[in-house]
Amino acid sequence: MVRSGQWGEFYRGGYVRIESISGHAPSWRNSQEVAVGGGQQTGIFGVMLCRGSDQSCPELASTEVRFNTDPGHSYVVHAQERINGSNQFWIWVQDQQTGAMAGGDSPAP
Repeated sequence: MVRSGQWGEFYRGGYVRIESISGHAPSWRNSQEVAVGGGQQTGIFGVMLCRGSDQSCPELASTEVRFNTDPGHSYVVHAQERINGSNQFWIWVQDQQTGAMAGGDSPAP
């Protein structure tokens, strides 16, 4: 299972939208996650800007990320701005159980 995550702060933040994972789009009933098996995956993710209860969420960035999954594990897609207000993002997929990075590009620790 891959779930979308939040990014940023209240004044500038939002969530990572899952557009598709290895050709499978999220269901309309639950657009925040996609079930996947183990192995190499390719995700297309959009970084959405939502402020508070604002109903319109513009997409700031979209990218393709390759990552590996293990059967029975859950994963979360994260994003972080490279430079505040730049619309340039690190986007990565992290194993929810182990905390290990499954793929993508994350900020240096």
